[in-house]
Order: sequence, then structure tokens, then C-alpha cells
Amino acid sequence: MSADSSIEKENSSTQNLLEDAVKDKLFNKVFAYIFISFLISNWRDIFILLKSKDDVMYTLSIVFVGEKIPLLGNLFLPSFVAHFVLPFIYGVVASILAPLLTLLISLVTSTLYAKLRKIDEIANKKEQIRTINSDIKKAIKKQRDVKKYIEQEEEELESLEKRLKEIREQIECVDSDIIHIIKLYREKGESLNSVDDFYEFFTAVKNSSFRSGDTNDRETLEELLSKLSDSLEKIKCDANKKVG
Repeated sequence: MSADSSIEKENSSTQNLLEDAVKDKLFNKVFAYIFISFLISNWRDIFILLKSKDDVMYTLSIVFVGEKIPLLGNLFLPSFVAHFVLPFIYGVVASILAPLLTLLISLVTSTLYAKLRKIDEIANKKEQIRTINSDIKKAIKKQRDVKKYIEQEEEELESLEKRLKEIREQIECVDSDIIHIIKLYREKGESLNSVDDFYEFFTAVKNSSFRSGDTNDRETLEELLSKLSDSLEKIKCDANKKVG
């Protein structure tokens, strides 16, 4: 039993070694190039071997043990060299040249890809610049609108201040005129007992300049009160518009 088990272990280890060797060869690039070169060089003979109905050994003897095979012009090679040696040489050369060709292609394509990436970066930067310029234009337009709005508000404020100043002046004038009316009333003896007294008093008020001396520059009380009322109404309307 021990001898049988040892034999089985040896067979198993041998099988594993063979499998590892086959896998290593299959995945080895040099062997792959040689194998592919063999298939390419002998594809016609392999096709004949697969399609032939004759005995395999007979077919092999016809295919591989023939006359010399022409290579180029008057150059002829023996069958063994053409079927085995030449594919081996092709495979080895291909395994050497393929990485160099891959490197060359990588260098060319990497340069092209680098240029493409550079072009993409430039395009992205241009798009960013266009976006920034658009934002700047919007900000400038908004700034102009705000500036225009501020100027309008300043003009309106200036107009309101001017009206307030006029109203203050008119109030001061009315105040001084009321004092003058009181003075006229006192001159009448502070007594208005009849219709004639009222008539004379208001006639005196109406004809009075409300300022001693200066009659040309002075407005009547009716005109002052009318202007004052109009100014107050105008300010009230403007305030209502603002609130609305």
C-alpha cells in the first residue's frame, strides 16, 4: 500500500510539473510568437492534414518529407527548415521586434494623446474664460443698473429736500404773517363786535403785504396757504407711491 501511494504521489507531482510547464509555455510570449509563426508558415499543410482522408502518417510523409521548398526566387529550403526552423526564427525575431514596435506606437500615440489633452485643456480654459467674461458683463450691467437706481434715488431725495426747504420757508412766512395778523387785530383794539369790524379787519389782512414795507416781493396770505397746501399734497402723494 505504501509503495502504491508513493507511486501515485510521484505520478501526481509529475503531472503537476507537466501542467505547470505547459502553462508556462503557453503564457510565455516567445513561445506564443513561435507557435503563431509555426501556424502561419504551415497553415496550408495543416489544412491538408486535417482534411485528408488518407492515413495520418502517410499524409505527414507527403507533407513534411518532400522536395526542397522555394523561399524567394531561386532560393530553396529543405522541408524541415521551412516547416520548423524558419517559423522558430520568425517567432524569435517577432518576440524581439514586437516590444520595440509597441514602444514606438506607445511613443507616437502618447504624443498624440498629450496633444489632444492639451487641446482639451485649452478648450476648457477658453470656455472658463467665456463664462468669466459673461459673469463680468452681467456684474457690470448690474452695477450700472444699481448706479442708475442710486442716481435716481439721489435726485428724488434732492427734490424732496428742495420741497421741504420751500415748505419750511413758506411755514416761516405764514408764521410771520400770522404774527402780523395778530398785530393788525390788536390795532383794531382786539374787538370784532360787528360785521363791519370783521369786514374791515379781513380787508386789511387781504390788502396787507404781511411785511412792513416790501409789497412787491410779498405774496398774499391766500397764495401762501395755497402753495403750502399744494406742496403738502404732493409730498403725501409721493410718499404713498413709495409705500405702494
